[in-house]
Amino acid sequence: MLLKDGFNYEAMELVRSNREALDLIHWFIDASEASPQIKQWFAGEIISNDEARQSLAKSLKEETQKTL
Repeated sequence: MLLKDGFNYEAMELVRSNREALDLIHWFIDASEASPQIKQWFAGEIISNDEARQSLAKSLKEETQKTL
C-alpha cells in the first residue's frame, strides 16, 4: 500500500528494519547467555547491526563448509 501511494522511502525503511530485526534475532540465538553483549543488551545498550550481520555471515559460512 505504501508503494502504491508513492511512499517508497517509507516502504524501504520497513524492509530494512525487518532485515535488521532478523539479523538481531539470529545474533540472540547464536550468543551464549554468558555473553558480555547479551548482558549489555539487557542493560539497555544497543548492539550494532554490523555485529549482528557478522554473526549471521559467520554461521552461514560454517554451515556451508559442512556441506562441502
